[in-house]
Amino acid sequence: MIKVLVKWPHANSPLLPEAGVDIELAADGLPLLLQVPIKPGERAFDVPDGTTKLTLTAVFRASFPATPIFPATSAEVLRMDQSYTIRNGTQIDPDPMAAFGGGPHPLAVIKGFAGMSNAGPIGAAVITLRTEFVDIEPFWQVYADYWTVYQRDRHPNARFVPLGYTGGSPIVWLVSMPDSCTTSSNAAVSCLTFFRPENYEYTRVNEQHLMSAMGRYLCAPKKDSDPSASVDERDHVVLYQGYNDKGEPETKTYAYVRCGFENALVKSGRAVVMIHPWPSGGQFGKAVTKDLPLLCEQILRNLWARKFICRNVANVGLGRLGLSGYSRGGLALWKALAANRKSVEELYLFDCNETKTSEIVQWYKSIAKDPRLRMVGGAYNVVAHNTIMKAIGPNSNVTAVLDDPKWADTGAHPYWDHAIRYLNHFINKPKYLPYKQGIEHQFAIFGGEHVGLGTEVETFLCQFLKSSAF
Repeated sequence: MIKVLVKWPHANSPLLPEAGVDIELAADGLPLLLQVPIKPGERAFDVPDGTTKLTLTAVFRASFPATPIFPATSAEVLRMDQSYTIRNGTQIDPDPMAAFGGGPHPLAVIKGFAGMSNAGPIGAAVITLRTEFVDIEPFWQVYADYWTVYQRDRHPNARFVPLGYTGGSPIVWLVSMPDSCTTSSNAAVSCLTFFRPENYEYTRVNEQHLMSAMGRYLCAPKKDSDPSASVDERDHVVLYQGYNDKGEPETKTYAYVRCGFENALVKSGRAVVMIHPWPSGGQFGKAVTKDLPLLCEQILRNLWARKFICRNVANVGLGRLGLSGYSRGGLALWKALAANRKSVEELYLFDCNETKTSEIVQWYKSIAKDPRLRMVGGAYNVVAHNTIMKAIGPNSNVTAVLDDPKWADTGAHPYWDHAIRYLNHFINKPKYLPYKQGIEHQFAIFGGEHVGLGTEVETFLCQFLKSSAF
């Protein structure tokens, strides 16, 4: 008789509640009885002698109670099915699955894949279910604002995947990628991790989330000719009638122009997965530790299992790893770079706080592989980026844009003139110069150049991706 132990990590997570776990193992089509007592995070089965086929079905559901704001919500967060062939009464081999290039299911792992060597106690096989990341989109649709706006304005050829991390913080990770990732035959999948500035604070999946803070990065701005565009959807800085702290009417400036990340991913032609660890406040948890490459691997495993990337491809894993950051997101980026210096191969710096000049040069010159360094000066990093460029020397793999201290006054970037055209009559007056600097800082993340005669913009991110080695 063979004993089969099915295990999964982080069984104490609210996203993997014991009441929502359904693990079934069938022997030659007949469900086996569970051994008792049942322990959280594992299920044990005795497989009768003479069995030739095993079929594993694992389903995990999470449920959250109603609140004064939200209804009770329950949803499946993970599912996997894998069949096995038993040979010689002792060897358990996972059956090939075409969707995974003839390999086994990515989320159901027998160590060594064949036989029971090093898999557990003598006479037992251990199947580990990879539950580190689970699907939280059904909950995100309930708890996140802006969802319907995002669905309306999302790029039709990109995919957005909200994931819940069961092993710590941040709890929420958001993934965006072009549809080309689905059909890509490259098993080494590149990831670009983006560190945004500080966020709202949260502690659970089942609370209100501000996806508007994400929609600004993902969605593209609307053209001036679109009469439906609201203040936050325009492709330029907007002056609008607001109110001051005293409730008095006041003309205000809205400079948080949409960044068009999805558009950049699609237009770049690169099958790259962009990962957004979703911080609570300014805390990025494990995303800024040496665990980041492993977390990216686990995210890719989840996406691969759900056929979002590399359909019909075997042995999918992490390819090149890139880090990117904007503004105060740079504080997290520097930590992540310090912890993963030898793993990071591309750096995209969008006017980051506290730019680590010497560390960046050292990273670039010491990395063994083919590095890419792309930098946008914006308001605060023109000098720092020029210092980095000088230290590295002429190199097509290093770029600094907005690198002239007077770039905003030279007319070198037509889209800047477009972005501030309604402010031209006062933006250079001494009273408004602090506002101008703030707008220059925002331009670093959404800016780019006009393409052709229309208002379509090729952003800096798009340009960097096109020249990447992803």
